[in-house]
Amino acid sequence: MCRFLISVALGSLAAFFILVMLLPARQACAGAWYSTEPPSRQTPLPDYSTVREPPAPAPIVTPAQISIPALKPANPRPVPESGTIVIDGGDNMGGSIKAHEAQVRAAIARGQSVVLDDAIWSAATLWLMVPADKICATDRAILGFHWMTNMLTHAPMKDETARVFKLYPAHVQAAITRKGGLGPEDIRIKATDLVRRCEP
Repeated sequence: MCRFLISVALGSLAAFFILVMLLPARQACAGAWYSTEPPSRQTPLPDYSTVREPPAPAPIVTPAQISIPALKPANPRPVPESGTIVIDGGDNMGGSIKAHEAQVRAAIARGQSVVLDDAIWSAATLWLMVPADKICATDRAILGFHWMTNMLTHAPMKDETARVFKLYPAHVQAAITRKGGLGPEDIRIKATDLVRRCEP
């Protein structure tokens, strides 16, 4: 009986010591779930009222709202209103057909002589409209012919090409036709093959 009582006493004592040792660990675990500090010492929550709102999306622009500036055809270089006109490279590489045609017709009306020199392309070849006795070419003058195109879309303009072709003298039309006619590829012809060579 005494041994039984002693065993119970020792067991109770051992349980007491185990409980005393586990108590701090239990308090530590409990601290992870709640804070015993007053509200003034707790970490404040972030102030979401200061968070910036995302920027508004950019408005959608439709193709109809996009304005494309109109391209103005290049005008020919001004020529003197008296004396001989020398047509060479530089600004005489094409451009506005109507502007070139008007310039040529004005020179013809004034009876001016024309010298073709260096590279002369596209609408600038309308100087071939000048009468044969009023025009000559140097040995380095090269003429470039091709069909007429829209300055903005680069699409071929068949009606305007046909009109320009008829403005050339008959022998120029024949030379262009022998080379396949006006098309997208340049036709290059030596100017002295179409007009007389200038006297030195």
